[in-house]
Amino acid sequence: MTKMNITTPADIKDQIYTIISDTAIIKRDDIADNKRFLYDMDSDSLDYLNIIMKCEKTFNIDITDQEIENTNTVGDLIELIKQKNPTQWATAQKQTRIQKFLRKLKLARSTITNANTTKHTK
Repeated sequence: MTKMNITTPADIKDQIYTIISDTAIIKRDDIADNKRFLYDMDSDSLDYLNIIMKCEKTFNIDITDQEIENTNTVGDLIELIKQKNPTQWATAQKQTRIQKFLRKLKLARSTITNANTTKHTK
């Protein structure tokens, strides 16, 4: 599995759903944030550990035994991975803010250009 460029929380959720589906052979429609790995999704402890290991590799993080014990649902795993990569999320959020600013700047520049063009043609 290759590492993907994660830029939004939706990307991380989608990637985790893919890992679960591929590893535990569960239909994506049967996966939900509130579902428990060992009780609700017909997966066993080996499936669960394989999911954890694939998440560690995909997101380039380490998950401790204690964290594994405290991660019961898909939503728990998603939140854990978000917490493990705060720099990545901060960078992604900063890039999103910069992109929004640049779009606004481009729109403002376009508006000014249009206003100047209209003023000079009258």
